[in-house]
Amino acid sequence: MKNRPVKMLSILLLLIGMLFQSRTGDAQVLGEANVGDDVGSADIFLSSIEAGVSFNTLSPSSSNKSDRYKFKVDRTGLAVTLHQDNVLFYFDYSSGKLDDGKKVALFNAGAKIDFPVVLTDSRGFALQVPISLFTDFLLTDASGLKSDDELALSSVGIASGLGVQHSTKRYILAVKAEAFIAFATQSFTTASGSSSGFMVDAAFQYPKVFGRIGVAVSYRFLYLDTNLGEDRFDYLLQTNAITAGITF
Repeated sequence: MKNRPVKMLSILLLLIGMLFQSRTGDAQVLGEANVGDDVGSADIFLSSIEAGVSFNTLSPSSSNKSDRYKFKVDRTGLAVTLHQDNVLFYFDYSSGKLDDGKKVALFNAGAKIDFPVVLTDSRGFALQVPISLFTDFLLTDASGLKSDDELALSSVGIASGLGVQHSTKRYILAVKAEAFIAFATQSFTTASGSSSGFMVDAAFQYPKVFGRIGVAVSYRFLYLDTNLGEDRFDYLLQTNAITAGITF
């Protein structure tokens, strides 16, 4: 249980490395795409690494009638967001004492891969229906608790909603709002069920501000509701994250 932070950070570093590697071959193309000021460019797309703050609330859902320990977290933490075209990676971490004095670390990480269906695309404005693969991992690490009292919730499912994107050869603005439903398990054991909720991802990026480096700002909202066979694993998670960073 106690090596979870190391594992989560290792996964994050691996994802960052994959993003930088995938962008190496695109540097020349993007360099040419950001010379003019025309709208409707197909050469510019989301590509950034960002860090900031997240506001996290974790609480038992109304169906959680268990007499086991219940996590009630409401605090700020570290947020990391990575965009690569239609792929979003996110990571949130916070640590501190709860009202009962117990020290609890909260980890939440996931990914969303979009396959957008473009409805309209006119003068740089595109209206889309994203059909997405969604995965999320919610972990707790509390002092003095047995391992089977911790949360280790994994969700894998599909999502869809509505998206709008405006791009020129100088900047890109993209907003997507999607609902999801997923298969959920507690630590990949026999405790399984479903999770559902929705996510909003809003990103503004202005590449090539300082040579190859640009600026990026994002807002991310996640609402996750788990409903497993054992009600002690039924929780609600709500996250608001604001991040800023660089494009590459």
